[in-house]
Amino acid sequence: VESNDPLCAEKADALLEKMVTLYEMTNDAEYAPSIITFNVVLKAWSSKSSKCQSSINRIFDILRQMKELSRQKVNSNSIMPDIISYNTVLSALARRGGQEAALRSLEIFAEVENSSQLEPDINTFNSVLNCLAKSGETSAHLEVSSFLNSMEKRALRDETAILPDRISYTTLIDALSRSKLPNQGQRARDVLNQMFDLHRRGRSNVHPDVYTFTSVLQVFAKTKGRRNIRRDALRQAIQTFEELQRQPHVQPNSLTYETMLNAISALSSESDERDRFFEHIFNQCSERGLLNQQLLDIFQNVAGKDLCNKLFGNLSANGNVQSTYAESSWSLNVQKEHFRKY
Repeated sequence: VESNDPLCAEKADALLEKMVTLYEMTNDAEYAPSIITFNVVLKAWSSKSSKCQSSINRIFDILRQMKELSRQKVNSNSIMPDIISYNTVLSALARRGGQEAALRSLEIFAEVENSSQLEPDINTFNSVLNCLAKSGETSAHLEVSSFLNSMEKRALRDETAILPDRISYTTLIDALSRSKLPNQGQRARDVLNQMFDLHRRGRSNVHPDVYTFTSVLQVFAKTKGRRNIRRDALRQAIQTFEELQRQPHVQPNSLTYETMLNAISALSSESDERDRFFEHIFNQCSERGLLNQQLLDIFQNVAGKDLCNKLFGNLSANGNVQSTYAESSWSLNVQKEHFRKY
């Protein structure tokens, strides 16, 4: 399942079905698949769920099969879907995205909440938030905000309830980037400020990280409208980027630099100003060894010809920087980066 084999889900599924068949034929406990076996196969299908609906269909088939087997077999209560099973299903729905996936995530969440044997954890809540954010609806941010607020209200009533964390609020920012609201950038900044405020009041799990800041920058990069609106968005994007750099334990990664380049390119209408920003970001990124090929391509596409010649010098041939840059100090730390998706 952890391999790069494109057919790993199908192969794991075939082994599971063989185990189930042998168990049903012999009733021999040695052939009985465990909850771990089922969850591994669910995870394998989940990794393919963004590519095809059939993976989602198979995941729900397996979930039904687990419930059915647990009802039929006296000694198979251990294969009743657990919270890991349901979280894997929710993760698959988030990867798939769309309105149907969002609706099904709410159904799954209700099933978990109404079960006397299951207890949702923070991964359950965040997976539902992720599904809602990726529904494809321009009002998705309202659904995410409502669900997140319900979590906060639960915690006020019950001190044992699960509180939203950094990922929860970052998911709301991500939903705002898809909203097309005229003030979506300011709304994202408001969420960022709320996270800082909650952290100051003792909520250690909501302190913004590099992914939070990068998500805010992505919102600004998508700002549309008149020149004054884009200028204000650029000003706030620069302020957010500088605030990130002042954080004691958080530093920009290559995705942050890429997002900032896109924001400058989209929001600044003055070529000289753009090139000043581009050069500043290039110097930071290359000095930190985070200049990957994608960033290099973006620099060449957005920077002026004179700036490209200044930055790349004789590395450039026919207007394209050769891949030999990857051996330089510019990309020294690229392979050390680890990205996650909320």
